[in-house]
Amino acid sequence: MEEAHLIVPISKFNRDFLISHYGNSKISSKMVLVHCGILPQKATNFQKDATPKGDDPFIILCVAALKKYKGHKVLIEAIREINTKIPNLHVQLIGSGPEKQNILKQIKKSKLSHIVELLGDLDNNIVQEYISKCDIFVHPSIRQRDGMMDGIPVAIMESFLYARPVITSQLSGIPELAIDGINSIVVEPGNPEVLAHAIMELYHDPQKRKLFGENGRDKVLSDFLLSKEVRKLAVAINTVLKSKC
Repeated sequence: MEEAHLIVPISKFNRDFLISHYGNSKISSKMVLVHCGILPQKATNFQKDATPKGDDPFIILCVAALKKYKGHKVLIEAIREINTKIPNLHVQLIGSGPEKQNILKQIKKSKLSHIVELLGDLDNNIVQEYISKCDIFVHPSIRQRDGMMDGIPVAIMESFLYARPVITSQLSGIPELAIDGINSIVVEPGNPEVLAHAIMELYHDPQKRKLFGENGRDKVLSDFLLSKEVRKLAVAINTVLKSKC
């Protein structure tokens, strides 16, 4: 970092982490925060009716690689606690990874095979369809013992584009996108009881689901569009190049 001309963290969390561990004025002055972003053409005006009708399933969706730090184990444990409290509950997990067999074993042991569906890897356009049809998007990230954890998951950005309400974890840079009480419920990571309570809170409050979704969409369109972040990065690179000429 001392030798670099430009240092680009993707979150305030990462920036502050680097400064606290390695920082000095020479390093911090070269930092420019540039978020990951999503393509603006993916933004649609789609909005699912916040109130399920009749026998419509109540769908909880998680889009994440099947890895320990994504927190699927916590989500399944939370679903085990509430599965009899939500009529027509259906949980969809999109993604693949090394934890697949452990997740399948947990689902079977918890007697949730009729509720929880593993869909594997899907084409991105199909993933968008699943996101647009879910009632709650859950991203239950945890921190692994070796320190591995999420940054700011793009999957949350995409769920907000479709105005879906989010439940996620107070971890890393996630709260820079998912703001508790405004566009999401942000919970203690690794706590299935708290996660279950958050799911039930949103299940019983369709107006809050609608409000959170709308606010989430506004947040993404304001702060996490790829075009805006690319311009920010281009300006930073151009500034460095000019200073070295």
